[in-house]
Amino acid sequence: MKKIKAIFVDVINRQVSEVEIEENLQSYYRLLHCNTIAAPSFDTKHDVIVDDEGLLKEPIGFFEITTEFACEFAGNGLIVGVNSRGEWISHKLDIEEVKKQINFITYIKFHGQIVKIAL
Repeated sequence: MKKIKAIFVDVINRQVSEVEIEENLQSYYRLLHCNTIAAPSFDTKHDVIVDDEGLLKEPIGFFEITTEFACEFAGNGLIVGVNSRGEWISHKLDIEEVKKQINFITYIKFHGQIVKIAL
């Protein structure tokens, strides 16, 4: 089975790390602890694979990406490369730069208002 390198965003432990995984749907499900996925863009050559039902899980952890494709996600994420045929391949990113572009999010209730805190 073909393996690819990806960047794993762990919302529970608030860590970003590089992983090597088999390039198949079951591997993504296993790593993300899910049964359905969505894959919005990280940039023009990379996708973020996330749990499509992340808001329905407990505990809910959030992260946001602060690139031109800025977005917020519930649950863990996996950043992979995308080739010209739309297939997922090993990422080509500098992990230290990616770490700078990811914030872990917490929401708290403060004086009746919901406040977003980026960590």
